Amino acid sequence: MTKRTNLANLSALKQPATATESAQESQAAESGASAVKSSKAPARVGKAHVGGYFSSEVRSQLKVLAAEQDKTVQQLLGEGLNLMFSSYGKAEIAETVRG
Repeated sequence: MTKRTNLANLSALKQPATATESAQESQAAESGASAVKSSKAPARVGKAHVGGYFSSEVRSQLKVLAAEQDKTVQQLLGEGLNLMFSSYGKAEIAETVRG
């Protein structure tokens, strides 16, 4: 049986591919910034995920309704939230436009 490579040691073996990458890593280390890029899409910056767990039938019906109305599921959820906010006397602040 062969000995497995210790994954903790692999990061020490990694060599920067170019001088530019090396300079960027050094600059990030000096400034205290992380060299890892954010995986959040620009359109999602400043927004939070709101969700819940429902049966697969609810999901299917929501997707069919979105197709029938030529809207996104996001738009329909915004409309639903605004209806609920209105019924509780709150401002309708959920976005309902494609974006």
